[in-house]
Amino acid sequence: MKFNFKKQKYFEDNNLDIDIAPMVDVIFLLLIFFMVTSTFILQPGFKIDLPNANVSDNKTADYLIVYVNKTGEIFLNEKKTNLDNLGIKIKKAFPKLKDLTIALNADKTTEYGKIIQITDIAKLSGIKNVILTTEPYVK
Repeated sequence: MKFNFKKQKYFEDNNLDIDIAPMVDVIFLLLIFFMVTSTFILQPGFKIDLPNANVSDNKTADYLIVYVNKTGEIFLNEKKTNLDNLGIKIKKAFPKLKDLTIALNADKTTEYGKIIQITDIAKLSGIKNVILTTEPYVK
């Protein structure tokens, strides 16, 4: 029994080109994915135009966040609510809070009276601090 081993010139016979097109497609898909998902992180699903201030101390923490948009709709942690249920929902969230602080993100066109109502409801519900969020001036 005799085995006939021949050396094959593998590299000379086959053309070993790397096709870059699939790699470029994957890179573009990843780029589009990260661009789309990063825009969802910035703001919730509704637009709020925050007022500007020279000093802005907006720290992200484990606060409850109340949003008020241009039309006066109220959202507690991105879930729609109204003034009647706001105090009850704030009290339900107490076990999750480290600090009894609430951040109020109100559109700059929101009526001042509505902001005072929300602040009053929060204080009556047991919240110690209310943070009014702003955007720093862009020079």
